[in-house]
Amino acid sequence: MRIRAGAVVTALAALLQPSAGNAAMTIVRTVSIAERGPAAIAFDPITNLAWVGSVTDDAINVFAGVHSVAKITQAGLNPTGIAIDALGQRALVTSYGSNKVLVYNTADRRKIASVDVAGGPWGVAVDPRDGTAYVATFAANVLTVVRRDNTTQQIALPGCGGAIGVAYSVPASRVLVSCIYSGTVHVLDGATLATVNVIDIGLGAYTWGIAASLRDAKVYAVNWSGGAVNTGTVTVIDASLAAAVATGFTGGAPIGVAVSPGGTPYVTLSATNELAILEPDSGLVGDRVALPVDPGDGQNQPHAVGVHPSGRYAIVGNFHAESVSFVAAAPHL
Repeated sequence: MRIRAGAVVTALAALLQPSAGNAAMTIVRTVSIAERGPAAIAFDPITNLAWVGSVTDDAINVFAGVHSVAKITQAGLNPTGIAIDALGQRALVTSYGSNKVLVYNTADRRKIASVDVAGGPWGVAVDPRDGTAYVATFAANVLTVVRRDNTTQQIALPGCGGAIGVAYSVPASRVLVSCIYSGTVHVLDGATLATVNVIDIGLGAYTWGIAASLRDAKVYAVNWSGGAVNTGTVTVIDASLAAAVATGFTGGAPIGVAVSPGGTPYVTLSATNELAILEPDSGLVGDRVALPVDPGDGQNQPHAVGVHPSGRYAIVGNFHAESVSFVAAAPHL
């Protein structure tokens, strides 16, 4: 099937444009998927296709707009992270249960490599300039570097407990790794991979997702804080300074985070079943929308979120509800 990405974006622009005067986020459509636990989302900035990984059922759905156009059913055990190397036409998928990073050709979704990464690979981020991938290995507490030739290098993260998320700041040329058990964010120089600083957010913060802005050096680390409705913060980091510059209370036990091309952070609130948009400088909630829940037990626990390269809409993985929601976000480009 040949997909004309430009036509898809043009059609969605009309579908996802809020009515005049409506400044709130709006759920345009929720699409059920057969696979449980959508927990990883990444957009290809060239094709505009969204890759959605389901950690429980070991599958990936590829979306063009609101339609699933392909399914990869053997995506390794527990695909927990996805990152796109657009110029290299590669999608990198961390397979936590298989201790591998699986590499797919983004043009035809064919698996082209399987890279051994011991220690439970979880989060993954890519330097879009050279395609180098950075993988947080949860059990080994190291950063694994995977280059385009599929060679690897492991970098120690002293003091890290539960390396779970990773972000690459292009403006600052730095790698940031979130460690859920130690409540720390480790900042590494992108060229030398030497540790620049360890930001101590605190034990009990349960720092989970982390995402970097392409617009500036801001990086956002979300702190799950135990999972209660009235707990949860977001730490705003200046990657060029390798320091935290603000902390915003969100509540709702945030898990996932993504940043729009314009620099606006989006956060999933797992305890309140919401998607929130944050003020970029303070990390405080500026807008939020309720997400659908399972009609049987009223649960969702949204994990992953991704923002379309145009900034016009976001996709949220409804972890327990076995669906993905498309949220119009034009007022927050």
